[in-house]
This record gives sequence, structure tokens and C-alpha cells, in this order.
Amino acid sequence: LFGNMGNMMDTMKKAQEIAKQGEALNKELQELLITASDPSGQVEATFTGLTTPVGVKVSEGILSHGAEAVSLATTQAVMAAHQKSSQTMMSKMQALYAQFGLPMPPQK
Repeated sequence: LFGNMGNMMDTMKKAQEIAKQGEALNKELQELLITASDPSGQVEATFTGLTTPVGVKVSEGILSHGAEAVSLATTQAVMAAHQKSSQTMMSKMQALYAQFGLPMPPQK
């Protein structure tokens, strides 16, 4: 009857450690700023490691190309920064799960 108690206690300790490290990772990702540019390098977008947009910088040089060029470059920069942020987050989460020998939960 009490033979499984040791396993249950180990499992609970492991769960607490995962939660603690998960909190630390969440804080790290929240403070991490990830930047990417459009192919021309004239627009730069910044996201947190949790894929939250923070800002966009547009160079003066691209403004003379018109609204359509600015819009396209901004979209490209935002998409690149979001992808980079998502990849960073997934990579760090996979490392955390691997540290505890756990599979990644399915993505929605």
C-alpha cells in the first residue's frame, strides 16, 4: 500500500520543479526581445520571446517608396520577427521538457 507513496512523492517533487523552471522560463521569455527585419533591412520589428509584438521601426529611406512599399516591408519584418520569436520559444520549451525527460505537449 505505501510502496507507491515514494513514487508519488518523487512525481510531485518533479512536477514542482517543472513548474518552478517553467515560471523562470516564462519570465526569461517575457523579457527577451527578438528583432527581425524585412529583406531590405529598412523595417525592423521586435517581439518578446512570448511572441508579443513590442514595436516596429521604419527607416526614413523607405518612406519615399510609398505606402505600399512601407506596408509590404512592415508585414515582412513582423512576420520574420514573429517566426523567430516562436522558434525561440519552442526551442527553449523543448529544452525544458527534455531536461525532465518529458515529451512536448501537442500544439493547438
